[in-house]
Parts: sequence; structure tokens; C-alpha cells
Amino acid sequence: MVIDQDANVLYFRSEGSNETPGMHLLEATESKGYIQKNGSFTMTFVAVIQYDAVGIVDYSELMSGNFHSTGCTGSSSVTLFYRSYGIACTAKPAVECTRI
Repeated sequence: MVIDQDANVLYFRSEGSNETPGMHLLEATESKGYIQKNGSFTMTFVAVIQYDAVGIVDYSELMSGNFHSTGCTGSSSVTLFYRSYGIACTAKPAVECTRI
């Protein structure tokens, strides 16, 4: 993941291809967040995805953390809600980035 900054707005983007066979992006917000004067940040991204194998999935990603002199640390939450099955799955990985 690459993070670009414009004033206090952060833009998150992937370096790889966003196309996956069998997956069709129906709706999506811009993947962006905000940085505060104290170095803390938040990011949100929401999408609706149609998968050939499992139907429509609501995807949401939340990230928060703090920038410091060598990069950043924080936490995130990714939730997938499978509409066809009425099941939600959530992962909560740690966030760590290195300043380049």
C-alpha cells in the first residue's frame, strides 16, 4: 500500500492490479483519510463487490494510527458481509509502515 499526502488528507492506493477474475466492483468510496496535528490518522473505505461464486459482498475497511519519525503504527478492521448467506467476517490486523 502506498500513502500519499496533500495537506491533512491521506490517499491510500495499491501498487498492484485491482482486477481479480470473478470479482466486479459495483460501488466504492475513495480510499482516503485525515491526519491530525498530533500525528494521529484515520482512513475509511467502503465498497460493494459482486463475486461470481458467492454473490454480493459489502466490504468495509477502517484504519487508525499514529505517525512517528520512522513511519507509523496502528490498527485496522476489515469486514466482509456476505449478503447471500447473512454472514459477516471481520479481521483486525495491526498496521505498521516504514518511512521511505
